[in-house]
Amino acid sequence: MKLQPIRTETIKDQIYHVLRQEIIEGTLPPGHKIVEQAVADQLNVSRSPVREAIKQLVGDGLLTYVPNCGAFVKQPSAREVLDSFDMRILLEEYAINHIDNTLRERSRKQLLRLRKKTESLSDATSITEYLTVDRDIHTLIVQMCGNNVATDFYERIWGQIAAFRTISLMSPERLRLSFQEHAAIIDCILEERDEEACAILRTHLQEARNTVTFYLGDTLARSLCT
Repeated sequence: MKLQPIRTETIKDQIYHVLRQEIIEGTLPPGHKIVEQAVADQLNVSRSPVREAIKQLVGDGLLTYVPNCGAFVKQPSAREVLDSFDMRILLEEYAINHIDNTLRERSRKQLLRLRKKTESLSDATSITEYLTVDRDIHTLIVQMCGNNVATDFYERIWGQIAAFRTISLMSPERLRLSFQEHAAIIDCILEERDEEACAILRTHLQEARNTVTFYLGDTLARSLCT
């Protein structure tokens, strides 16, 4: 038997994953400048692997490079944000319609834990806590289809809309309904009622998109009047 060599992550790869995760989670917001030396100092590494990681993130579309200025977390246009929401809806619907039942069973405990967490937050006012649970639920849904290409594409899309997720929850009523929708989606997935889960999910994400659409349209209108 011929064994394949074990691959270990390079320093550049580790830096890449750290920065990528912070962009996707919104810790590094759109427009934030990535300073090579600051990243190198924070991670206790040289600037060379930081530079290479930044180049890769530019290639991924998560960073934008401006000559003589440096690299910035991409600031998507209104059209790109709305298009990303549309692609997110398509990907999550695809994921539910192609759930691998083996992965569904393996994820059962995690789904139940997330459902319980959703209930415990239903009367909470912390948007930060909610957003963490929200991301965990939707990411797990995509992972359960077992399609790594879909998962990678989904994370890239998430980076485009991360900064706008709070906007979609500005209404207390929308936040309350969102808790209920998460619980209903999880229940349907656990009971293999995937078609129903898909319908609830579509409404759930379309409401978020509609809120962001209204916000972006209002912001654009105000900017044209100033």
